[in-house]
Amino acid sequence: MKKWLLLGITLVLFCTFAFVGCDNKTPTIDETKPELSFSQPQEGVKLILPQSAEVGEEVLVTAQIDPEYYVLNVLYNGQPCKKVDGGWKFTMLDVNVNVSAEVGKYTLTTADGIATLASSESALNIVVSESVIGRWELKVDLDSTYMTKLLTEVSTSDGPVLPKDAITIYEITKDTSNEIIGCTVVIDTTKLKAGKAWLMLSFESGNNHAAKGTLMLPITVTM
Repeated sequence: MKKWLLLGITLVLFCTFAFVGCDNKTPTIDETKPELSFSQPQEGVKLILPQSAEVGEEVLVTAQIDPEYYVLNVLYNGQPCKKVDGGWKFTMLDVNVNVSAEVGKYTLTTADGIATLASSESALNIVVSESVIGRWELKVDLDSTYMTKLLTEVSTSDGPVLPKDAITIYEITKDTSNEIIGCTVVIDTTKLKAGKAWLMLSFESGNNHAAKGTLMLPITVTM
């Protein structure tokens, strides 16, 4: 009898310890997913991006831009995003990310730094007719101390009206010299559509990078 009683107590104790041991679960680690947020510019531009993203995922940022505004840079945690067709991209970090934008407003600028529009402002109104098909020109004077290398950048506010690939810049040099004193901006009118667009032309001396200037010109195309 004592033998069976001892065996019963042993079984009860074993089951009790086994039950308690099974009930002790390994605590799980609470991993918080990084948050994706954005700071909207005060006016002119509205950023559009997903509500969330996985770490390592490519995030596409797009923007609704008012005609009088332009985007200089889109940033994530202060770092510049990569400009791509249709917007800007960055790779989601393993920390919270805030997206913001540096925005500018177009303002008629016919002279800035080394650059001055030599053509009259009436030349900003492009009238495409039978007598004007294929080529429209704007003249720009460049005043920099002995510039032999010219860096240029072109952007427009409306691709369909005034596409970048319709614009070519040709340097003007002094007679019998390679010193650059101006340029001719040639616009291929066969690529244009009726409407209004801003043309931004940036010039910088390759000899002295402090010598630069940016013109902002409102272009009207009539057909």
